[in-house]
Amino acid sequence: MSPIASSPPGSAQAGNTISPSSNRTFTVGSAPPPPPSATTFAPVDPVRMLDTRSGHSIGLSGKFTANTARLLTVAGRLGIPNDAVAITGNVTVVGQTNAGYISVTPTLNNNTSTSALNFPTGDTRANNITSPLSGGKLSLVYRSLTGAKADILLDVTGYFLENNSGATYKTVTPVRLLDSRVANGITGAVPTHTVKRFNIAGRGGVPANATAVTGNFTVVGQQAAGYATLGPAVTDNPTTSTINFPMGDTRANGITVRLAGDGSLSLVWIAASGKTSQFLFDVTGYYLANLTGSKFYPLSPGRVLDTRNGTGLSGTFKTDVARTLTVRGHVGVPAPAIAVTGNLTVVGQTKSGYVSMTQSATNSPTTSTLNFPVADVRANGVTGPLSGGGSVGLVYKGSATGSSTNLILDITGYFAP
Repeated sequence: MSPIASSPPGSAQAGNTISPSSNRTFTVGSAPPPPPSATTFAPVDPVRMLDTRSGHSIGLSGKFTANTARLLTVAGRLGIPNDAVAITGNVTVVGQTNAGYISVTPTLNNNTSTSALNFPTGDTRANNITSPLSGGKLSLVYRSLTGAKADILLDVTGYFLENNSGATYKTVTPVRLLDSRVANGITGAVPTHTVKRFNIAGRGGVPANATAVTGNFTVVGQQAAGYATLGPAVTDNPTTSTINFPMGDTRANGITVRLAGDGSLSLVWIAASGKTSQFLFDVTGYYLANLTGSKFYPLSPGRVLDTRNGTGLSGTFKTDVARTLTVRGHVGVPAPAIAVTGNLTVVGQTKSGYVSMTQSATNSPTTSTLNFPVADVRANGVTGPLSGGGSVGLVYKGSATGSSTNLILDITGYFAP
């Protein structure tokens, strides 16, 4: 049950396999999928559901072979009930022999049209998912060159049920509730192997009775390669991980995470002793243990944005020029939706930088969603609020004037009253 070892030093590498470019389509004359059912959420302490590494064999045994999907049973294991219909969690790739991407879908599929995690060779990398299940199972496939192999891990942070027993969701305007660089939440750089606690409930629009939050966890200025774990009560010997990183690479990962009873979260990072790092956490919404918020409707993944081929928006994003993407009315997201879950991917960026996804388009965001260097196809799971018009704002903050990038957004579900 040990978490991932540190990634090799060095920042992202060139040569990633690009995310698929096709949209979700249906065969002419075939019936569309049935409408999704309303669900409520139950957060759990993070639990490792899959680890294919030799000596671990949790869930499935043996490495994934490229382009061969495998089914993982989730419901009925490790505290996840038999009637769970979707999960939140964290997918990690390690030991991949070639660049590629992982797709997570509810049914077995070797030729997916969406992606959940992109990576080069030799970079242990994680990404948050919110994924529907089918019969209590999900499918994972490693898309790469024929013969390539990789180990895959999955840590589950919560599940959804088709009843009213769980929590419902409310959005907030994305707000930064942790930035150790400026003594927000935690003061000063965080040493390795040192648990740090910070308050969430009662700040930034998150009420005192919130039971879990969605947001974006970022590492910056790390003095060594390693991994960090964020949760309600972490220890210096965590059995799950939230984000893996090399040295010198500002890296983010979305997360849905249960709060401690006092409304706090804690973090620890594991690397060589005596090293320090800075951490940030931006909150996008919260769960309440009642029915006053919105319920979640899981969807089979569908692509709403791919600027490479004009899906959603045409043409590359230019640095510091925010754009509005309409989400409602596409891939099954209806008019009442107030937020969506999915996966945001950057490809072909001409300069390093970050992308911010907010309710409304702004050239000067106060939070970030996805950080990246040049020449690295990189993805991050998102849970993001929609504007009153059913859209999101996206802006690329490149490190130099005149830089540009393509963006991709896949949707896996939505929240609605």
